[in-house]
Amino acid sequence: MLSANNSSRKKTAQPSENHPSLSPAEARTEAWVSRAQASWNRSLKGLLAAGQALLSAKPQLPPGTFTNLITNELAFCASVARQLMAVAADGRFLQHDSSALPRNLDLLYRLRRLSDDALLRASSDGTVCPEMRLADVPKVSRNQSAKPPRRNNAEWGGRP
Repeated sequence: MLSANNSSRKKTAQPSENHPSLSPAEARTEAWVSRAQASWNRSLKGLLAAGQALLSAKPQLPPGTFTNLITNELAFCASVARQLMAVAADGRFLQHDSSALPRNLDLLYRLRRLSDDALLRASSDGTVCPEMRLADVPKVSRNQSAKPPRRNNAEWGGRP
């Protein structure tokens, strides 16, 4: 699938006689675009799945085991684990169209602090999108009205 930005190229390309809809080069390009986009979308699902796995593991492990897992067993640090869990715990990202969300964990972590209305407005006007950058967060944050309650480290498996 070609993006909206590339749609004009598709319309102006000269199709071959044997393939009236797409030239062979366009068909190859479209296949690679589709493959890359599918991988990109899986990266967000992977972030959410990792957070969900951590959230599910915590109550099922013996006391102290989860903290050990976070600090010694994972391929990422405790702060990343906390971010993954916080983003996964925010059901709005699981319910949202994943193709419209940024794939940056730090961005998602910051966006979860927005009120439902602010997140909906930012999604509707295109501010929240896969191309969103950290520099865009203050623009969205200025209009927010509510933040979720702060949680202590013990709640996330860290020290109180």
